[in-house]
Amino acid sequence: MTGKEGRLLPLLLLLLAACAEADGPGLGQPGAQPDQASVELLSRPLPSCAAQADSPGLLQDALADSGVDFVHVESPFPDLGPDWEGDSFRGVFGGGVVAADLDGDGHIDLLLANGGGANGLYWGLGNGQFSRGDAEAAGLALSDEDTAFLAPADFDGDGDLDVLTTGFGSVRLMQNRGDGHFEDVAEGLGIADVPAYPGTAAWGDIDQDGDLDLFVGAYGLPAEGYEGAEPIDSALYENRDGRFVDITADALPYRDGAQGLVLHARFQDLDSDGDLDLMQVNDFGASRGATQLWENVGGSFVDRAAEAGLGELPYPMGGIAQDLDEDGILDLVFSDLGQISVFKGLGPWSFADSGSVWGADLPEQQSDASWSVVDLDLDGSGGPALYLSHGPVEGEPLAHDPDYPFDPAQPDRLLVMGGTAEAPRLQSRPEAFDEPQIGRGRGVAVADLNEDGVPDLVVNNIGGAPGLMLGACTPQARSWIRLEWPGSANPAAIGATVRVEAGGRGTTRTVLAGGPGSGSGQDPILHFGLGESAAIDRIELRWPDGARSEVAGACGRCSLVLRRAD
Repeated sequence: MTGKEGRLLPLLLLLLAACAEADGPGLGQPGAQPDQASVELLSRPLPSCAAQADSPGLLQDALADSGVDFVHVESPFPDLGPDWEGDSFRGVFGGGVVAADLDGDGHIDLLLANGGGANGLYWGLGNGQFSRGDAEAAGLALSDEDTAFLAPADFDGDGDLDVLTTGFGSVRLMQNRGDGHFEDVAEGLGIADVPAYPGTAAWGDIDQDGDLDLFVGAYGLPAEGYEGAEPIDSALYENRDGRFVDITADALPYRDGAQGLVLHARFQDLDSDGDLDLMQVNDFGASRGATQLWENVGGSFVDRAAEAGLGELPYPMGGIAQDLDEDGILDLVFSDLGQISVFKGLGPWSFADSGSVWGADLPEQQSDASWSVVDLDLDGSGGPALYLSHGPVEGEPLAHDPDYPFDPAQPDRLLVMGGTAEAPRLQSRPEAFDEPQIGRGRGVAVADLNEDGVPDLVVNNIGGAPGLMLGACTPQARSWIRLEWPGSANPAAIGATVRVEAGGRGTTRTVLAGGPGSGSGQDPILHFGLGESAAIDRIELRWPDGARSEVAGACGRCSLVLRRAD
């Protein structure tokens, strides 16, 4: 959806003076009086949808008819010298995917990271089908090196999406030239290579100056056997007039050099104070640097993980911050080997381990390996729901460890919040799949591939074909919401927070760039399920610079653009 679509309804809108005046939990900024921002509303009805699937919705395998013929080739193990005999990281890294409009035609395109071959590029036709693109001609093949993870964002503010890629020993910032071609500008703009296994990347305006800053996580140098790796330096870059300056030493003070083995990162306002914090998910727990929650304090960061109560997560590989129990406070979920980790939010930087309660109904097995954790309200009920990609680790010797037996039959899962208000439970919903999604799933992207208003899914599987699933229509209404900030170096308003209230229920989401699925990214469109409501009671949003806006009475069965007008 572009700014040319729909009907322009200029609205000069006032917002509440403080969060305390809102009905229910809002987007609070304690002690602050935020600026007000006027917005314009563009609205376009979504196609009507007959009832085809009941709660919790249905994901229909659509790969065969999609035109996507990509097959991931596993990364060749790098030459580490004559004394190296291990193969412990084979099949761990890679599998990033982007589902976003890369050519500006209003349809979702796909970019699939490859390990031992050219990346896959597919141009969307808007109906759930794709035509194969020439990745080599577009500059996105990168077939001379492996590609592991992808993080799309409009870093230069020109209105089209660029893509940051990481691979073994490389970081590439592929600038979109707007004509179907991309050019690597990383070195010229100050972004350095990662000297070994990469981690992942996240974009966000950490200093609220209107442009996107960048975190590039690093994993490390492999160790003999499966004892993790030696961490290498991650990097935090500040965007200064289009060039990236490494501010890690001053702004991201790692304790005793324990940077951790980064497998996932996201910028999000974790403490509801109006600026972007950093979630850094580290593999192998405390032995190589525990997962960290970095509080943004004026553009520099303080690690709050220890006081937050996370403890020592063993092998987290993905994570999400979402209000699962709908009390207005973010909760945390981390993927892992075996049981996932679940934490109930109690307040700013305070969490309680709730895995034994909220996860009591989950069929966890020690052989499970979960990766991406993404928000997916498949049936449009407005209730919390998560999609987790699963896939075994085939590297030696973990695949033959008696505690972690190799098990290829690990289907991806949809989890919904069930139980009662007094005793909520995360529950697996295998009936949401018309076919079990079994593969070595890694990166996940959520987007509406066939433009029917229902979120769809793309999963990149190591060493195999991707999963491509279309969400079936349900009776519930739903909306797309895109934020636009013309004239800003961050025109897609990355980092903005949106709360939608309809039918007595409120849902809050953040516009992310890098961070939804592990090593993956998607179009900056938010999907909101509204249950049976045909209209939205209120949209409350906080822009990346802290300004606030509010819209009342928007269409509930529409794609909406909220465009900042000042």
